[in-house]
Amino acid sequence: MGYDMTWENDSDQDGSYFRLNIFGMARYAEAMYRLGMLYPADPGAFPEAHDHGTTWEHVDAVQDLEGGDGGRVVSGPAAAAARAYLDQVNAHLAQHPGEAAGIPSFKFSTNDGWHVTPEECRAAVKAARDATPNQLDANFADGDRQYWDEWIAYLERAADHGGFRVF
Repeated sequence: MGYDMTWENDSDQDGSYFRLNIFGMARYAEAMYRLGMLYPADPGAFPEAHDHGTTWEHVDAVQDLEGGDGGRVVSGPAAAAARAYLDQVNAHLAQHPGEAAGIPSFKFSTNDGWHVTPEECRAAVKAARDATPNQLDANFADGDRQYWDEWIAYLERAADHGGFRVF
């Protein structure tokens, strides 16, 4: 298992993808927390399809249709309810609870498609760039710094591409 990150927009361009395995993400999340790039937060419960007047069958059909997969067709009020539910899910995945700068910690605790927004990317990059050499040395051995620097560069570029999703 790992964490696959892709830009929200232009995900077919070079540099749009970054990966950390489960152990790497744990280390990076801890380092980001210590450097002020990540803050503790709770996402709350995911929206439920039945609470929005739709079914998983309708949601899947709308996703298939919008993804160009064809297949099952749903229209009218059923399609509208499924789309409204998907809008709620996307809002949940992009949420930024509280006033803290940086990335909410839950966005790196699962690979459910969390949307790290451009603002969150920029705040995290600023905190990383503000870190002293001693702070960085305390978090990374020499060999680890190169990939860390690539991570920070990825965050910086992602801010210009709608942020990124965590899968």
